[in-house]
Amino acid sequence: MVTLKSLGAALLLLLAACSSPTLAPPPDAPSSSYTGIWLGEVADNVGDATVEMTLVQTGNSLTGELLLGFSAGLTRANATGTATGRTNGTSVELWLVPNDADYCAYHAVANRSGITLQGSYKGIDCQEEIDGTLTLKKQ
Repeated sequence: MVTLKSLGAALLLLLAACSSPTLAPPPDAPSSSYTGIWLGEVADNVGDATVEMTLVQTGNSLTGELLLGFSAGLTRANATGTATGRTNGTSVELWLVPNDADYCAYHAVANRSGITLQGSYKGIDCQEEIDGTLTLKKQ
């Protein structure tokens, strides 16, 4: 005679055998959008600086705000400014213009790989020629 208890156990075994394991959803891939906060460093023949850039991408256009942190020995200074540019996917062209007229503007070109943006820049109308490199990571 089949009891209710043994029938329930058989039903549980059948359900366990027929069900497939639950897979966790794949992790989110990094967004290909440039919108967000980018942190990193720049280095050139004049010195080094930290960079915090907040970008907004609309189509292929980029706009945003910029914070540069300069240091020379014990002297530290910050400069704010604007960033404008364009992208064609993995490459970008940016014009970085500090709000303070004591600092010159920069023209940068860079390539993106995942969350990293690497490239070079040149000073525009500076008192001396400035050529540098940049590395930024999307946060």
